[in-house]
Amino acid sequence: MTEDSRSEREFIDLALVLLDRQLLDSDDRRCGKVDDLEIEGEPGGQARVTALMSGPSSWSSGSHGPLAWMVARIAGAETVRIPVETVESAESTIKLRSSAQELGLGKGDDRAGRWLRGLPKS
Repeated sequence: MTEDSRSEREFIDLALVLLDRQLLDSDDRRCGKVDDLEIEGEPGGQARVTALMSGPSSWSSGSHGPLAWMVARIAGAETVRIPVETVESAESTIKLRSSAQELGLGKGDDRAGRWLRGLPKS
């Protein structure tokens, strides 16, 4: 098999490679996980990932259980679109070229942190 015919037959499982990976911003701040992918292309044609999607709205419907639903409500139901051009690398984590604040990420973590700091200490 030639290298050209082999590359035409190779498939990448994008769900395995990208979904549920931790996002790290340019300052190495954990700022969410990849919850969905935006893919462009025609049926039967070549497809490409145009953005990563992160945010609780993809799992706030209740299908992930009551705890996920509650966390989604506390964090807010906003999904953030992360253009693929802002991805620096995709390995065990997804490293981004921009800060979480520039991309609109980490707002739920910030809200949850303020809420948790308000709880009485035992």
